[in-house]
Amino acid sequence: MQEYASLDVPEKHWLPVAFSAGGAYTAPSSVTAQARANYGDTAPYGMSSYEEPIHRRVCEEYGAGQLWHDNRDNLCFVLPPRIRDEGISQDKLDALAYCYRYDSRDRCVWRKLPGCDAVRYVYDKADRLIFVQDGNLKGQGRWRFTIPDALGRTVLSGLCSDTLPVVGSPVEAEFTGSGSYKGYAVKVGGTVRELSGSRLLTVNYYDHYDFLGKNGFPAYAYDSSMESSGYGTKSDARGMLTGSVTVLAGDGAGQLYSVVYYDRRSRPVQRQSSNSLGGKETEYTAYNFTGQPTRLCHVHTAQGKAARTEVRTYSYDHAGRLLTVKHKLDALGEVTLVNNVYDDLGRLQSKSLHGSAVNKQTYAYNIRNWLTGVSGSKFTQNLYYNTGNGVAKYNGSISSMTWKAGNESTVRGYKFTYDGLDRMLNAIYGETAGINTNANRFSENVTGYDKNGNIKGLQRYGQTGASAYGLIDNLTFTLKGNRLNRVDDAVAVSTYNGGFGFKDGVKQANEYTYDANGNLTKDLNKGITNISYNCLNLPNAVTFSDGSTITYTYGADGTKLRTVHKIGSATTTTDYCGNVVYENGVQKMLLTEEGYVNLTGTQQYHYYLKDHQGNNRVVVNQSGTVEETNHYYPFGGVFASTTNVQPYKYNGKEYDTKKGLNWYDYGARHYDAVLGRFTTVDPLAEKYYSIGMYAYCSNNSVRYIDPTGMSISPIYDEEGKLIGTDDEGLQGEAIIMNKSNFKQGMSHEEALSHSLGYNGLADEEARSNYLESYTSLKDRPDYDGYLTLEEANKWYREGKGQPLFTSLAKIDLSGIYSLGEKYVREIKSFNLLLHSGSLNDGLVYGNVTLKRYPNHSVRAFSDKYDFEMHNGRNPLNWGRNIETIIGNRVAGRGQPYEINIYGSAKLTPFLPWIK
Repeated sequence: MQEYASLDVPEKHWLPVAFSAGGAYTAPSSVTAQARANYGDTAPYGMSSYEEPIHRRVCEEYGAGQLWHDNRDNLCFVLPPRIRDEGISQDKLDALAYCYRYDSRDRCVWRKLPGCDAVRYVYDKADRLIFVQDGNLKGQGRWRFTIPDALGRTVLSGLCSDTLPVVGSPVEAEFTGSGSYKGYAVKVGGTVRELSGSRLLTVNYYDHYDFLGKNGFPAYAYDSSMESSGYGTKSDARGMLTGSVTVLAGDGAGQLYSVVYYDRRSRPVQRQSSNSLGGKETEYTAYNFTGQPTRLCHVHTAQGKAARTEVRTYSYDHAGRLLTVKHKLDALGEVTLVNNVYDDLGRLQSKSLHGSAVNKQTYAYNIRNWLTGVSGSKFTQNLYYNTGNGVAKYNGSISSMTWKAGNESTVRGYKFTYDGLDRMLNAIYGETAGINTNANRFSENVTGYDKNGNIKGLQRYGQTGASAYGLIDNLTFTLKGNRLNRVDDAVAVSTYNGGFGFKDGVKQANEYTYDANGNLTKDLNKGITNISYNCLNLPNAVTFSDGSTITYTYGADGTKLRTVHKIGSATTTTDYCGNVVYENGVQKMLLTEEGYVNLTGTQQYHYYLKDHQGNNRVVVNQSGTVEETNHYYPFGGVFASTTNVQPYKYNGKEYDTKKGLNWYDYGARHYDAVLGRFTTVDPLAEKYYSIGMYAYCSNNSVRYIDPTGMSISPIYDEEGKLIGTDDEGLQGEAIIMNKSNFKQGMSHEEALSHSLGYNGLADEEARSNYLESYTSLKDRPDYDGYLTLEEANKWYREGKGQPLFTSLAKIDLSGIYSLGEKYVREIKSFNLLLHSGSLNDGLVYGNVTLKRYPNHSVRAFSDKYDFEMHNGRNPLNWGRNIETIIGNRVAGRGQPYEINIYGSAKLTPFLPWIK
């Protein structure tokens, strides 16, 4: 039941109880109390909205935080929970609040994140963002610019020392071939203008190839010799990105060039790119009828180095799911990297590596499609939610887990406890299946969080002697806002044999300092006296007190190209050229989808055996011999490792231990597992106002992963546009892929198989599109996978016809029964007003079309939300049409839209013995 105040503003929601209570309604307070009892959630349904009678939002509350809006409904302030407890002052606002200012056209022109200097924005007359200046750029007297072409596509980005008078005029770049900016001329109001002190970062070309051989761009002509091998034929490229220039970030002058050729279906069939070692990366791609890649040839060259030629072959089943990936390197024979098998619900059932049963992993799930086990001869893991040895959890968080890895006979495990906001408190280590032997040897406990989700205290147990174990870290964090100021360790015990743990190098104020953008610049406990950054907030150099340095080279698109470690008198240079990794000028390894090939000595394939989070637990060679075994603390530290043959560890990220740095490289940020914090601000911090900007995975590192260091986790194309979801919905891990590979509701595993990563975004405009969309996902009515009638009607009025995505598991199908397995593959429609226990679901979806699968499971087709009348001559439509008339009057004017229903559900058998 819904109660309304004046002018139809929703005021109260009342929730129905079972018919046994006489059709009465339950007060929200009772539902809240029951949710707290069942799930331990301290703030269920915890967002209130206060509105003026004319529908203007004034304030929204989430937990103990507040979002304040101006009289034009622009968000002006976000006051996180801590600020309400500690009181509002200018210092507190600077350290903790999100602040925004707008111009007369409601464009954000000033934005300040907690603890950071303000960011200023300048738009042209066409409302396009042209200039941005953050705190670090302001200190340098520079601005970052992005210039679009006549169609609004970003073609130029870079840095300059001053802005142009663009507020009253449209700005665009026109390709003339002789323009000052790699063939482009910048025009303001139709007049060519020059940017003072400019330095280009990226250049994009569309529609044509007139840029080849001009302005330093190599003459990468189309290679037609591969057409006879089925790699596609060049066709028209209008509307497509055809070329790009990427400058090395920092103060380097190097430039990387890339050209892309497309077939008649606008699919890239050939890509030629220069690399940072003076060579070239060339890719040829062949597709099947549905647009999935079937074969990919990659040729890598570098000056004075051996060329490498890879051929990947992909096969798919009738549903488009990836079955096999075959790989051929140079003159080596072709091998099957992975062979996937799926169950009747489309879930990954098993995968075999190198075509061998020795390297096979099998997966098990519960009725909610949550992973419950990974089994194989070299790695086994069991996950428990509401069963097992921990405190039962029903919300998807893991209550306990066990694993056995490598050649070990020991079964290890953790039991987890969480607070009311689902943040991890205790990870209690034990051995054997009961997790009760050798207890606490490697436990990790959070002793407190502040109200912004920053860790205030951390205890860690580990090995202290050859056969001794105990408390190795008892840390107290001192914070200034969300920033770390100092860390004190109450335990003086050192870890055995230089093992993982905190090193309390100094005891003073300001052990950690930050720059104007919130990037860590000093960590005295590790002896780091300075960290400098480029304009992407990625590190240029880390300098230690003894003069040792670690320097980084990035492309302006954020791709890491080189790392140089100068530790004492030793220098180690690592170059990253696509998937080929060099060390001191020698080809060391070639990365594959499932592991790597060593390029020194006798070439062999090596494979990663991963747990539920993608952590590399075991490394085996092609024969199944164990080469490395890793055991991790919940926050990612390695507490035991048999050997160290390769650097990719927790979440599959590169782990840099040199000089005690102990950072994981997540791409967009670096992560310090010793402290459970990132070193720089979350680029998507405004998606999670209630969480500190340096926190890792909402402080639930057992359940969540952070694939790029940007967020907890929707599918985007290479232009940064949301194109749909896999079967995990909008709250799953964000995936970027070529849209020709996308199918709505595809399995998560298949989606991951097509993932291009963050670097798959085509250009600066794509990255901007992606960030804008991703940061606003939480504001969508379908973010939680469920749609109320009020939300559906509001989207009908305001959603501009854009689709929504909901979970079938959250739709009440209690009035629909399974009649047995003989009906598998049958497709049938049901009116949920007659076949559901939820009036809301009946009113939102009306008729829902289901397809039967084995084991009483169903999946749903998309549903259109509209108010069109059905054939009135059919008496079966009379009731439906009456509901449509009423619904249309309630919803008002709007645009119809699709509701895509992802996931699966299980029906109740009509009779208990029906199979």
